[in-house]
Amino acid sequence: MKKSIAIIFLFLASFSLAKDIKPIMVYDTKVILDKSWNEAIHKGILKFEKKTNINVEEEILIDITVFKKQVSTYAQNGFNPIMLNNVDDAKTEALKKIMSEYPKARFIIFNGTFNIPNAQYFVFSNQESSFVAGYLASKKSQTKKLGFIGGMDIPLIKNFLCGYIKGAKHANPKTEVLYDFIATDFSAWSNPEKAYTLATAQINDGADVIFGPAGGSSLGVHKAANEKNVYSIGVDSNQNNLYPGTVLTSTMVRVDNAAFRALMAMQKNIWGEMKVMGFQENGVALAFDEHNEALVSHELRNELDNLKADIILKNIQLLDYMFHKECIVNGELLF
Repeated sequence: MKKSIAIIFLFLASFSLAKDIKPIMVYDTKVILDKSWNEAIHKGILKFEKKTNINVEEEILIDITVFKKQVSTYAQNGFNPIMLNNVDDAKTEALKKIMSEYPKARFIIFNGTFNIPNAQYFVFSNQESSFVAGYLASKKSQTKKLGFIGGMDIPLIKNFLCGYIKGAKHANPKTEVLYDFIATDFSAWSNPEKAYTLATAQINDGADVIFGPAGGSSLGVHKAANEKNVYSIGVDSNQNNLYPGTVLTSTMVRVDNAAFRALMAMQKNIWGEMKVMGFQENGVALAFDEHNEALVSHELRNELDNLKADIILKNIQLLDYMFHKECIVNGELLF
C-alpha cells in the first residue's frame, strides 16, 4: 500500500511540474526553410513537437513598423512562450516595452541580451567557431586574402567578423580580410542576389575564401564561390552539401538545440535568464563530413582540434563583441 501511495504521489508531483504552454516562434525573414538559421530553429521545434505532441505556431513578421503591435497581440492571445530573434536596436527597444507591459508572458530570445525577469535569452559564442574558421581559411588561402559577407552591420555579425579576422591572423599575421554587409534592414537575411554580387566583387579583388554569416543570403556567397572555383564557408546550419568541393566547412550555430531545450524546460515549468553556448556547451561547431573531408588534411584537422581545445581551456581568450563592442587584433582596434 505504501509503495502504491508513493507511486501516486510521484505521478502527481511530476504532473504538477508540467506546464500548459502555447508556444509561438516569430521569424523575421521571409523564408523559414532557408538552409540556415531559421531552418535550424524549425528543426528544434519539430523535435519538441514530436516528443511532447505540443503544437508550436510559427509566424513570419518582417515589418518593423507593425512589430510591436503584432507581438503584443500574441501576448494578449495567450501565446506563451513567445520566441523571437533579436538583431537590431529598434527591435530590441520594442521588445523591452512589450515585456514590461506583459510581465506574465515568457519571451525566449535567440541572440538577445535583456535584463528582464520574463526574458530568457541565448547567446552563442560565434567568435569561437569563426576563429577556427578564419584559421582554416587562412591556411587554405593561396592569395592570403579572405572575404566576409555579413548580413547587417550589427554586433551579432561583427562578432562573427572579429573572430574570423583573429583566427586568420593567428594562422598568418599577413592575411587580409575584406568585408561587406548586405543591407541595413531585415532584407539582409533573404537577399542571396546581393550577397552573390558582393562575393563576386571580393573574389575579383583577390579573395579566395569567402565566409557569409548572412542567414539565407549566404546561398549567394556559395554560388559565387563555386562559379569562381574558390572556397566558401557556410553558416548556422551544415551547408557543406550545397557545393561539395568548394564549401570548405560550415560554422554551425546549434540554435536547434537551444530551441528544443528552451521549450522542454518551459514545458517542465523551468525558467532561466541567460544561456551562453560555445564549443564547451555544444552551441557552436564546425561541420566536417563526406562533402568536405577531401579538403582538410588530417594534419590540419588536428591543428583545428587543438585550437578548439585551447579555446575551451581559455588558453586563447576570445571576447564576445556583443558585450564588449570592440574588436582588438594584435593590439590594434579594428572596429
